[in-house]
Amino acid sequence: TTKTGLSEADVQRLLSNPSAEVRAGTAAKLAEGFSARDLSDSERRLAEDIFRIMMHDAEERVRRALALHLKSCPDVPRDVAIKLAHDVETVAVPMLKYSEILTDEDLVEIIQSQGTGHQVVIASRSKVSEAVSEALVETKSAVVVETLVANDGADISEASLKSVVDSFGDNESVQDKLAHRAKLPITVAERLMARASENLRRYLMSRPEMTAEQADMIALQSRERATVSLFSEATSDNEVERLVQQLYDNSRLTPSLILRATC
Repeated sequence: TTKTGLSEADVQRLLSNPSAEVRAGTAAKLAEGFSARDLSDSERRLAEDIFRIMMHDAEERVRRALALHLKSCPDVPRDVAIKLAHDVETVAVPMLKYSEILTDEDLVEIIQSQGTGHQVVIASRSKVSEAVSEALVETKSAVVVETLVANDGADISEASLKSVVDSFGDNESVQDKLAHRAKLPITVAERLMARASENLRRYLMSRPEMTAEQADMIALQSRERATVSLFSEATSDNEVERLVQQLYDNSRLTPSLILRATC
């Protein structure tokens, strides 16, 4: 057995029976040996050359075996990692989920060029940067955005969070995941409350016994009581000022809200 993890018997088996099953097994063994990081320079170069051949294999199971066993390897060549990450979903998932070789730029490009399956996996990575989160939010896909906002390992900018509120104001599942994030800027929370208040107003308007004036008043009082409670959650004067500015810009800084806050 060589340090690559392949024995002479493995090589003979591959030569005599180059079936997809045997090729997949060979890919797995070779990748395991490579990940062990105990190869000589020449063996490593040979393994990398074989990876570059295998990542073009017509059989999906061969490419998947390669991806599964290289997903967490810090030494996998970038071109191999990127090629596997762009592959069909069943092959790409391990690399997209775990590979640290992929940069933010790589991930953003994959988000913009691949489908929902690839995007959802990226949204569930243990760490997601603000730049990657922004690209995921821009997909406008409910399942992608829901996965992202439910991921506490994702850093999401205030602007992206506001975009989520605006784009998915009627999606209860997305809004629920957003409301339960560990850290939510109070400006985003206020925007979320405003959408919830509007949904409440529309529901009340649909009831035959409710007049438009009554629905407006109930929704307004509900929103303003919730908004006042946000001021106590502010961590700085700057945060309060930004909240007040947002209320003013959106015509929600009403006399009744100011009176409630004063009281």
